[in-house]
Amino acid sequence: MSEASAHTIRLAAAEWHDRRERDGWTKDDQSALDAWLAQSPAHKIAFLRVDAAWKRADRLTALKPSGRSRRFANLAQFWPITIRMAAAAIVVTAVGFAAAPYFKEKSTVQSYSTTIGGRETLALADGSQIELNTDTAVRVDISRARRTIWLDKGEAFFKVRHDAQRPFEVMVGDRRITDIGTKFVIRRDEARMKVAVLEGEVQLDALKGNNAPKLLKQGDVAVATGNTVSVSRKTQRTLTNELGWQRGVLVFDNVTLAEAAAEFNRYNREKIVIADPAAAQITIGATLPANDVPAFARVAQKIFGLRVERQGDTIVISH
Repeated sequence: MSEASAHTIRLAAAEWHDRRERDGWTKDDQSALDAWLAQSPAHKIAFLRVDAAWKRADRLTALKPSGRSRRFANLAQFWPITIRMAAAAIVVTAVGFAAAPYFKEKSTVQSYSTTIGGRETLALADGSQIELNTDTAVRVDISRARRTIWLDKGEAFFKVRHDAQRPFEVMVGDRRITDIGTKFVIRRDEARMKVAVLEGEVQLDALKGNNAPKLLKQGDVAVATGNTVSVSRKTQRTLTNELGWQRGVLVFDNVTLAEAAAEFNRYNREKIVIADPAAAQITIGATLPANDVPAFARVAQKIFGLRVERQGDTIVISH
């Protein structure tokens, strides 16, 4: 593991520990922490080291005269994370753990990605979650001062823990989506970006030009292409169907065979080609496993009576 990665993990572990020691810790918070710890042995090790350092600091405090000890304990409840991490770092140094990174204010960006057909859920130190869909790449910068995500490609679902002091921002090219307490999904293709709001609100604005920011509410779907942004509304059922990939399925509701094939191709290295315009315009309604290209071919052949031919890693469908 690189020093930058180790630094990021140590910072996250310290922030998780600080949050756990404060009032208001909930079962949801504990679930988010457990998910973060389960992501990597390095996460668990870093957290245990911070916890051990803090307990050792408490023991050292107990050796002080009783009056000072009581004042110290009372003040500790209100210490900001920077001071608490510094106190822990001093003790950790004595047991051989590198403490210097805790004093750095600069945050390190961490990168995550999925393969074609892959999915991954990231539990962030602030209690938010990001679920990455197929062939997706993000960069994450979570620090005490900012929460910024860059969606470099693909699609991701965001479940954000709102914090008015630290806006949660997702950068997609030259556009920015800012959380206002919500659940939303963003898809970035080569020529367009789509934002769908399932709960709460987000603000969409361009970093270039003079276009006014757009406030998107539950059910709003914004599609940005070039310098234009169009906003429409969809039902909760439709939005939920579009998130079928979270369950490993693709839900098609009266879409053309060409559109369904294009969606399947996002999830599989084995590609589907609709060879003629007439077949491409046939509409389909079905729920199919995202990674089961043969199932798609069987529907085309048995339901629509189309010809299916395999050519290497390509399935060609025609009349």
